[in-house]
Amino acid sequence: MTVKQFVRFESSSYITGDIARIKEKNLGREECQFIANAIAVFGGYNDYSEVED
Repeated sequence: MTVKQFVRFESSSYITGDIARIKEKNLGREECQFIANAIAVFGGYNDYSEVED
């Protein structure tokens, strides 16, 4: 798995889908957004919005 693939799969798991709902219950929406952005930055993006495209 490449870094770009990791970033796409892992960051989106905090924003969309059933797993994101579970994480949001445990962490809160703002924390999930923060983590998704942090993962995106690790992968060379400016923030999560660039990963979504």
